[in-house]
Amino acid sequence: MENTTNQPTNPAETPNQTLQHPDNSHRGKFIIILGVIVLLLIVGGGAYFLGTQKNNTQPQQVITPSPTLQPTSTVTTPTPNPTISTNQKNNWKTYNGANYTFMYPADWIQTGPSEFLETVQLMNPNKTVSITISKGQFPYGFGGENSTITNKITVNVDGKDIDETEIILNNRGAYVDFAVGEYNILYGTDYPSGSMQASLSDYNASKETIAEIISSFKLTN
Repeated sequence: MENTTNQPTNPAETPNQTLQHPDNSHRGKFIIILGVIVLLLIVGGGAYFLGTQKNNTQPQQVITPSPTLQPTSTVTTPTPNPTISTNQKNNWKTYNGANYTFMYPADWIQTGPSEFLETVQLMNPNKTVSITISKGQFPYGFGGENSTITNKITVNVDGKDIDETEIILNNRGAYVDFAVGEYNILYGTDYPSGSMQASLSDYNASKETIAEIISSFKLTN
């Protein structure tokens, strides 16, 4: 009989298996989630901080109530009364006509009326300013001079105000005309214009005297 030698048999080799550690895996996921949460908190907190700073630095808008509009009215300034003193007027002359009367300075020249024309005229000493009082139409014209400026004025006659228009002629002459009853009053630079151009500066300088003369005009009939 053969002797059989019993060879020791190696136990079957089993493949190496990698052991899983569930505790380490869960811990890693937790760290990641925690990091995300922390990051979100940082980002959110930073955004809130920046927003708060922006709101604090923006100037506050002050709301001012709109003023209540009040209705406006046109104020008419009355023409001041003449300011020639009483002492000056004591030296004035008085014209007493059939139907009216007025006062004028002693150095002014008074002419008329005539038997053909019921017209009275006053002229200043330089004969550059005239006042004419006539019944009916004005006896003089202005030689076709064109009006360049018109001014609204108030004329006082015997205590009554009359709104009239002052006409400036080519910046070298001027006149005002109006009616009191059946009488026409025309005053301004000397007229008719022709050989001698009237002096606008003399007219402007005589306005106070003219106003005093006109204010003294009174109808007697």
